[in-house]
Amino acid sequence: MPNEKTLVDQSLKWLRTTKGGWWVKIHGGPYQQSGIPDILGCSDGACPHCGQSIDGLFFAFEAKDPVATRGLTKRQFYTLKQIGDAGGIIAAYRDLGSLKNFANELVEWRPVSRAVR
Repeated sequence: MPNEKTLVDQSLKWLRTTKGGWWVKIHGGPYQQSGIPDILGCSDGACPHCGQSIDGLFFAFEAKDPVATRGLTKRQFYTLKQIGDAGGIIAAYRDLGSLKNFANELVEWRPVSRAVR
């Protein structure tokens, strides 16, 4: 079972190579607001229900250690809620399969023209 860092690395690789767009890992530090999700991204796609094009979707994903029992901190929960309330797509997950299922069911992604490494 991978640790949280490995999970984030695997997630970024999958998002960049299969979903296109822009994805970044946020490294927390003493001068940064606490609670910022691990992965932020922007991509485009289409609504899977009506086919309407959606440009510039904002994503915020929080990876949690698969073996840890603790969930989101209050600050992480509040930050994800704020992003969701503003129209961003949010998720917290413990394994790559969960992220893939969530992302694939939510958005009909446009084909990736080139892989970003």
